[in-house]
Amino acid sequence: MDGSVYEVEGDPNRVIKLFKLNHQVQLELENLARGRIAEGFGAENVVKVIQRGEGFLVKEKITTVQPNDAQLKEGVEFFKALDKAGVKDFRSRNVMFGFTDSNRNPRWILIE
Repeated sequence: MDGSVYEVEGDPNRVIKLFKLNHQVQLELENLARGRIAEGFGAENVVKVIQRGEGFLVKEKITTVQPNDAQLKEGVEFFKALDKAGVKDFRSRNVMFGFTDSNRNPRWILIE
């Protein structure tokens, strides 16, 4: 979903995404919910939304790391599972490989 992402001043583990249109907040939340039911994956593979407001979402910040060959193959399966779960309009920029402050295990994460 279209929007701009900024780091949250004073909290290095969060980002805020500002949307041009308010209805995009709900569309993104619905997309993230679909990602949580992706077969073989789950809630840990979807960025956590910490706060929702009119025209914005505050989410966990993802620290990216380079996936190895086995993790790249897992990424292909993650994309297939997201498609099967009905995640809308996802592209490679909507998925990251990395970790969050709350879960330091590197993994594929749907971010929008």
